[in-house]
Amino acid sequence: MNTLSSSSTGPNSCQHTSQGIKKKRKSDDALDNVTVSQDVDQELSSDVEVVKLYTAVNCSLCSITQWLRLEHGEEKQNKAVLPLVDLRSTKDFSKRSISLVSCDDENESVKNLCVVNLPFDSLLQGERSCELPPRAVPFAILVPKSISMELVCKLFFAKTSKSTGQSRVPWNVKQIVRESEQVWNDLKRINLIANPSKNASNIAPRLWRPDPLVANHILPLLKSTISEWFAKKSSANVTANPDNNDITHGSIMGEVWDLGSGAGRDICFLSEELKRFCQNSFSIECPIHFVGIDNHKGSARRSIPFWRNRGVSDIVRSTNTNLKKLDKFESMLDDLVDNRRELVFCYAVRYFNRQLMDYIAKSDHVAIRRGTSFGISHFCMKEDGSWNFDHPRVNSVLKYNELPAIFCKENGWKVGIHLMCEDSDAGRTMTNFIATTVSK
Repeated sequence: MNTLSSSSTGPNSCQHTSQGIKKKRKSDDALDNVTVSQDVDQELSSDVEVVKLYTAVNCSLCSITQWLRLEHGEEKQNKAVLPLVDLRSTKDFSKRSISLVSCDDENESVKNLCVVNLPFDSLLQGERSCELPPRAVPFAILVPKSISMELVCKLFFAKTSKSTGQSRVPWNVKQIVRESEQVWNDLKRINLIANPSKNASNIAPRLWRPDPLVANHILPLLKSTISEWFAKKSSANVTANPDNNDITHGSIMGEVWDLGSGAGRDICFLSEELKRFCQNSFSIECPIHFVGIDNHKGSARRSIPFWRNRGVSDIVRSTNTNLKKLDKFESMLDDLVDNRRELVFCYAVRYFNRQLMDYIAKSDHVAIRRGTSFGISHFCMKEDGSWNFDHPRVNSVLKYNELPAIFCKENGWKVGIHLMCEDSDAGRTMTNFIATTVSK
């Protein structure tokens, strides 16, 4: 799954003193990777030593204004401000936080900031770790006074997984801001203290991005589907009840299934966006409910708290189902019919199950034949049949024309999208594919 990209700050970012001179603590070469501004050096000397012991990347302990790139004319360099993970508790964040939009028109670099509150305890417990950026993406953290810097470093810079013991890549934390009253005084001075009640209904910023198929193709199709459904329902309601033009809230038109949903980011994105779309466009609750389907026991453990914290747990649920057993999938289709719900869309992102895919393409099940759309974003061979990558293995890669061959007119499908692209990780070829059932 693709996630939010951010331009790297480089090894020398935010390492200036208040006089514009970078100052390093005296240390051996092994500790030279951490730099600190003079204005925080005296106050946080113990933090500096701790960070030096744990991090092997270029990392800066800096002030809040340095994170914002407001010192020494840095705002004129048009460098992006890194996303900031606020590690304070939800209670503290609700009382006082950084505004996402500046009221100061002179400072272009502080507009449209990305600040996400992920309480440190929730990250330690793994409850919200799936909301962090991918490990290669640089970001900054705001460390509360109450949290030891050693614990913070053990979480973000550890090279070994605590649960599995396997080696892992540390998160790419480039800047560390230690909370202090000076931090809030500086933010107040530049009008960056948030109003707790303002924009409370907006979608919280994301440190991740959904798969392009989901964002660029599935979301617009679902918006169109809901709009058509609303128009038909409104017309029918007016005809039946001329004095009442309201559509009953809570009406469910159907479900969207994410096959092999993993941590549930893609389905979270869809539910957030469509929930807002329905409220803003029609003043109704979202008529589509979403189901994340995965056989891994850890999927629900990660995704359910994630959806709850993102405010969509009322329309998203998880089911632990082995999709390699087709009778389990067919049973889910039967339940849809029994509950008089449509299967509006089912899709898979980097989940490959050839047997299931073939079943969906050729099935005559009524739940699929009522206008269901199927989409997949997965690794695919080039047109010449080549696949020059070690992962995934070639037998887990789609052939170039494999999808159009089975999701065809003869099987009752109409192909809407068939695109080739490359992933952002290693340039591997992928396909974005969507087809919809039609009459045979």
